Parts: sequence; C-alpha cells; structure tokens
Amino acid sequence: MTTLNRRRLLAAGAALAGAPLLPRAAQAAEPLIAAMFGGTWSEVHRTILKPCFEQDSGERVSQSAMLATEQISKLTAAAGGRPP
Repeated sequence: MTTLNRRRLLAAGAALAGAPLLPRAAQAAEPLIAAMFGGTWSEVHRTILKPCFEQDSGERVSQSAMLATEQISKLTAAAGGRPP
C-alpha cells in the first residue's frame, strides 16, 4: 500500500485540474458511422434510433447500409488505415 504524501497529492491535483484542457477524442469532426443492413432495418435506424442517439449523445451519425460480407471486405482492405 502506498502512502499519500504532499508530493503525490499535488501531482494528483494538477492532473485533475489539467484534464479539462486536453482535447476530447469523442468530439471528432467526422460523424460516427453505423454499419447496418439495408431496407426496412436501415429505415428504422434512420427514423427512430439515429435522432434519439444524436440528441442524447450530441454526436452526429452517418449510416452505411450494405451486406456484412461487403463491410468486412472494406475493413480488411483499409488495413489499419482509414476504414470506410
């Protein structure tokens, strides 16, 4: 068990005070991309789930409707770069 001395207390306080100054990764300029199947499934997401999620989280959402095999192929082709 470590003891809490003045130096550790000051370091923890400085870290907590500086945390709001760091950029947040969640506030990206690009929207979150939701991969889903097309048709009725995509329509339900677009009309019901997307507005609720955007309102609750404050993030933008874009939909990518395609089959699962196409999604996996595109992710594999990106190879750690910029996935679609």
